[in-house]
Amino acid sequence: MAKKLPKCANKYCNRTRPRDAKTQGWNKRSVLGQKEWFCETCSVAYIAKQYCECCHQIYLERTFETSALDGKEWAHCEGKECGRWAHVECLERLFDKTREEVIADNFNYFCCSCRTKSHGRKRAKSEGYI
Repeated sequence: MAKKLPKCANKYCNRTRPRDAKTQGWNKRSVLGQKEWFCETCSVAYIAKQYCECCHQIYLERTFETSALDGKEWAHCEGKECGRWAHVECLERLFDKTREEVIADNFNYFCCSCRTKSHGRKRAKSEGYI
């Protein structure tokens, strides 16, 4: 019986890794301390930081408006020209807020990069952002 080929590390991607993955555009990436195989599309998205900064779930920018791929609610970073997204439920845990507080108009989500840029590294550390 043939061995079942592994899939892309993005659990919402249906691509199956070929036996000779290196010649097929597949790449191994370090995600939360582990090496994972990604198809070319998901690898490009990961390099472009198109993933939730908390759980590292990849989203594809070109399809994001019609589908978040995982059916969860996402929030957009308010940083200038950033364009990153994060799961609302991840932000709830990160900032110790309720869903209602995270999606409220007065809650402004700034990704780690934008928090560092806008507040300066020293101030960001003292406020618990990093």
